Amino acid sequence: MSSSLAAIGQNLCQASGYTFENTRGTTPCEIMTEAWINYRLDSPTGGPRTVTLENGTTAFCTDTTRAAGGVKGTCEYNGSEFRARL
Repeated sequence: MSSSLAAIGQNLCQASGYTFENTRGTTPCEIMTEAWINYRLDSPTGGPRTVTLENGTTAFCTDTTRAAGGVKGTCEYNGSEFRARL
C-alpha cells in the first residue's frame, strides 16, 4: 500500500484516488488510507461505522453527501479527525 501513497506536507496525502486531510490532530497517511478504504469496503452504501485496522485499533467513519469540495466523508482516529475527498 505504501508505494501508492503520496504525502503532501503534514496535513495532506493522496492514495487510492482520494486526498486525505487532517482537520484535527495528525493522523499518519497510512492510517488515513487504511481506515477510509476499510470503511468503503465494510459500508459500500454509507452510514456511520467503526472499522478495525490492521494494527488492532479502530476508527469511526461516516460519509457525507452534502459537503462542498468533493468531500466524501470523515473519520475519527485516536482523538484526531480527517476527511477524504476526491
